[in-house]
Amino acid sequence: MLTNDQREHIQTRFHIPVDCSHPATAWVIALDGESLDMPSDKELLQIKSYAGFTVRRRYPESAASRIIQSPPLKHPYSDLATIVFIKGWGESGNGWHYRFSRWTQGPLYVPCSSEVNFHPHSLVELMDRAEKLIPERWTDWKQNHSDFFPPTPR
Repeated sequence: MLTNDQREHIQTRFHIPVDCSHPATAWVIALDGESLDMPSDKELLQIKSYAGFTVRRRYPESAASRIIQSPPLKHPYSDLATIVFIKGWGESGNGWHYRFSRWTQGPLYVPCSSEVNFHPHSLVELMDRAEKLIPERWTDWKQNHSDFFPPTPR
């Protein structure tokens, strides 16, 4: 579990909300305070960048600009799901996991140890998995933000 000092560091320096697996606030992204490991500053920058990607993917540019200018990032509509990240979780070990706050069935987080071919994911692997339906936009984002993300083969 993250300490109060770690939570303060994440929220103050990176403007990433530290919440729970089922946040009541419609954050764009959040980090679960029950994380077993403290994310590195590089990982926190990647999460912050992913939040920007998510906003720009979901909203017209004028709305996205307004949302991005007011961290921590919240959806303007409270019924939209938050993407919740956790580093280290239960039996699944110390990799990265995610969930959408509106999920009501299945495992709490994915990937989980009951999956076939389960392996701990790096944060970038996890984001790639979350964006597998339309990977081109995500790949372009990572290439345009190469200061946060390693090169991605096309």
